[in-house]
Amino acid sequence: MSVNPKTLPENVVQTFAKIVKAEPFLFREEDVINLWRLISDFPDDVSVIASSVISWCLLRPEILEVLEDELSDRGVAENIPAAKPENYKTLLKNKLRDSFPETIQKQSVTTNEQQTNRELVD
Repeated sequence: MSVNPKTLPENVVQTFAKIVKAEPFLFREEDVINLWRLISDFPDDVSVIASSVISWCLLRPEILEVLEDELSDRGVAENIPAAKPENYKTLLKNKLRDSFPETIQKQSVTTNEQQTNRELVD
């Protein structure tokens, strides 16, 4: 099974965000950290974000299966009110923060420490 290519990228991103919030038990701590880093590198293009989410899920079959099920239940043509393109990264990050506050807090501290160390070296 795979995500239908006719599925709107907005539906993929918003459905994935819903899964992050509703089913956090599917995500291991290292998944959350990797996903947080990946989202930070996303451009503001929803098509790129959606394909990146699908690629990430391909390595996590249990999450991909839930995404595919949710999208097939929703239907290809069903429209979700779209967020502004620049809000898709924020949408995903907010869902991760809501579902995994401790992991995101640790990740933020680690990232800030690494950035400070790089600035000291430069």
